[in-house]
Amino acid sequence: MQTIKNKHYNAIIIGGGAAGISAALWSAELGLRAILLESSNELGGQLLWTYNAIKNHLGIEVENGREMQQVFLKQIQERDFELKTNCEVVEIDTENKQVKLKNDEILSADALIIATGIRRRKLNLENEEKFQGRGIFTSGKRDAEKAKGKKVCIIGGGDAALENALIVSEFADEITLIHRRKDFRGRLEFIEKVKQNEKITILTETVVTKITGQESLESLALQNLQTNQNFNYPTDFFFFDWELSRIQNFCAKKSNLMKMATV
Repeated sequence: MQTIKNKHYNAIIIGGGAAGISAALWSAELGLRAILLESSNELGGQLLWTYNAIKNHLGIEVENGREMQQVFLKQIQERDFELKTNCEVVEIDTENKQVKLKNDEILSADALIIATGIRRRKLNLENEEKFQGRGIFTSGKRDAEKAKGKKVCIIGGGDAALENALIVSEFADEITLIHRRKDFRGRLEFIEKVKQNEKITILTETVVTKITGQESLESLALQNLQTNQNFNYPTDFFFFDWELSRIQNFCAKKSNLMKMATV
């Protein structure tokens, strides 16, 4: 890479979620010339997708992620660092500490801070995009009331899926929790509450293979991984909230990675 003149920083921070914002705050506090790069149009990362109350953050409790984002933005408002949103990093050279942006601009720094965090993963199934908001939803907290009197399927085995099942059960008539593994990996308190809830049916070692419907979601095609049996499962709503901790592809081949492809 060839570095454009006057585009050198003490620190380049990639990712505008909580970790990236914190890094920018500290860089400014230390008097470093820093730039924060965020691929979307606003800072906040996963906070923008958090609809539940946040009560486990030291020093503050808020009603949702958006409220937490506003607290962070207020704190950095007068801090001295450069910010670029809608700024996609396409290549990173960790040896020379250089970053290439989608517009072909090259930045260099004394240090790179990769704070890309987690990204939401799609199921990559046919009709997944088509039925977003028309039967497919990603937040039990935000959309639970829409499921009133309906039959609902929820996929996943972690905290998000278990908690969504419990939240939606207050409104839906029937809930089916679908998990590809034999055992759940969420918090024990959530698992116990789900198993005790009479509205919730559990299908383990089962995956969704297809999403079907005309104008809106009508059913899911499921497969039992033990028997390889395929069957159709009618449903009104389908909730999923899968997240995978991994870094962006731009640095997957040029960084030292830990398990699950995290930095």
